[in-house]
Amino acid sequence: MRKVKAQEFYDFVAYCHSFYGEGELDDMGVSRAALRAACRLVTYRKDIPFDGDTMDREKVRDILESLGYGDQPRHRLRLAAFQQINRGEAS
Repeated sequence: MRKVKAQEFYDFVAYCHSFYGEGELDDMGVSRAALRAACRLVTYRKDIPFDGDTMDREKVRDILESLGYGDQPRHRLRLAAFQQINRGEAS
């Protein structure tokens, strides 16, 4: 697994935001913080390579949908709980 550079991560977040951010192509009603956390989960997976491409963006979408964003009924995830999962503190 290669290490993802900070700029590459920021570019990937911007790329995902251009699809799923507020007022964008496929607005999912997601906050920037939740989007960054979902991107981080995809970026730092150890079982698959990260390329920052459409496949990775769709993995972010899948995570967000599983958390209730998007076409599913929108219910806000408590940011603190999502950050806890992102840090690997949840069981």
